[in-house]
Amino acid sequence: MPDFLNLTADFFERMVNPAYGATVNEEYGLRLAALLSDERARSLLAHEVAQLSDPNTLTAHGWLWLLSYTRSNSIALSPDLLLQLAERWSSVSMLVAVIDAATLDEE
Repeated sequence: MPDFLNLTADFFERMVNPAYGATVNEEYGLRLAALLSDERARSLLAHEVAQLSDPNTLTAHGWLWLLSYTRSNSIALSPDLLLQLAERWSSVSMLVAVIDAATLDEE
């Protein structure tokens, strides 16, 4: 896993996984927002995310957040990676996130 993504992967998990509780989710959300307020950090994350190819890089919760982030920041993911994610997790929310990411350039 790329270095910056390795650093932020724990933030993704703790931001969205309800098992950590709302307080931890909010705290990590604020910490990640502060980290990504720097343009260089956002650029580095976008670069590393665009190069991802392994669905084992993140947990399901991490992927859900990252797929939403890629969609809102127009970061294209590998079609092969998206297919692997869809095959690995069959939950409706994951499939919707994968389809949204796969159709990023579609109207």
